[in-house]
Amino acid sequence: MTAAALQINADRLRADFEELAAIGGTPENGVNRLALSPEDIQARSWFADKLDAAGLVVRDDDAANLSGVLFAPDPEAKTLLIGSHLDSVPNGGRYDGALGVLAGLEILRTIKESDLRLPFHLEVINFTDDEGCWKSLFGARAFSGMFTPRDVIDIIANDGSFVAALRRAGVIDPRAVLSARRDSARLAGYLELHIEQGQRLEREGIQIGVVTGIVGRKRYDVTFYGQAGHSGTTDMYKRRDALRGAAQFIVRAHEMVRERFGDGIFNCGDIAVKPGMFNIIPAEARLVVEIRHVDERLMADMEREIVGIAKQCAASTGLEREPTFTVVTHMPA
Repeated sequence: MTAAALQINADRLRADFEELAAIGGTPENGVNRLALSPEDIQARSWFADKLDAAGLVVRDDDAANLSGVLFAPDPEAKTLLIGSHLDSVPNGGRYDGALGVLAGLEILRTIKESDLRLPFHLEVINFTDDEGCWKSLFGARAFSGMFTPRDVIDIIANDGSFVAALRRAGVIDPRAVLSARRDSARLAGYLELHIEQGQRLEREGIQIGVVTGIVGRKRYDVTFYGQAGHSGTTDMYKRRDALRGAAQFIVRAHEMVRERFGDGIFNCGDIAVKPGMFNIIPAEARLVVEIRHVDERLMADMEREIVGIAKQCAASTGLEREPTFTVVTHMPA
């Protein structure tokens, strides 16, 4: 059979989606499969069974990445990777990540069933913790050799829960994570089919698009410092309310990004207040914020503007101490 005559089994692919979505499925028709949770481990087992049933070679590495391989006749051939991730954010979408993995699975099954001989190996892969429940893009970063020995030591020393979760997935010795690195010279390329998470294609009535840039992102811990006091007796005009400064910062940062960086993203999705009592003025407000942009230079400009806004908001709300910014994650564009 020629490549032009290949036809995937759409009913089988849809059935795979339904089976997988039932693992960690939510009443809202989404999924809750946090990385290395019991639901994610179950999904991994389900995926491995599908690979085995298709007659593919099942393999995993020391970062718990799980894949199936269809080998080419030439053992020295390069490998074309197809894949994504099976883990989800809390109450995530059923197609996010899963589409790339299941589409890859169906591609390999179809080619194997057709007995088509390719000049390269095909590998469908599920990367570990893509969504960052423990360490964002953990499997992909290990695969591409981005971890250092120091990184691994830090994980072992400071994150026992993550180490235990890795062991549940078969990584007995976390020190071996570095061996998950693959030689890029042996790879022919990487393809990831993904749902659109915005509205551009939908708005234009286009069914599929090709990614032309990778969005960079930075995540920060931002802390505003005020002074605690009884909310019923402290003068409204003399308060040093950390949450008020933080709230003003969030609003102004959103407005600035919309006005000056049309393709940029700012988000704050996590706020913790101390001491956290309804009748005490917040002495501390800690935010987790993220910025994204496809242009690394413009993302740096966004960062400078946002830090400046935070300082202005602290001053305008009577906070004597400047807020602190700690970079948690930086993934360049």
